Amino acid sequence: MQRTENVELTVLCLIHQNDNYLLQNRLKEDWKGLTLPGGHIEKNESIIDAVIREMKEETGLDIQNPRLCGIKQFPIENG
Repeated sequence: MQRTENVELTVLCLIHQNDNYLLQNRLKEDWKGLTLPGGHIEKNESIIDAVIREMKEETGLDIQNPRLCGIKQFPIENG
C-alpha cells in the first residue's frame, strides 16, 4: 500500500455576517455555479497565506486571521 499520493491543494473561504454569506458565481465549465471564493495554493505557500491572497484576488477583500473550519477531499478520477 502506498502512503503518498499526488494532490492538488486549494482553499475556499467562508465569509459570513449575521445570516448573509459571500458566494461566487463561477462560470468556468469545469466547476460552474455558486461556490465559496478561493483558489489554488501555490508551491511553498502556507494555507493561511493562500486564503488571504485568494480572497484579495477573487473578491477584493483584505481578510485577517482566517480560521480553519473544515477539510474536504475531492478525489479526481485517475488523479
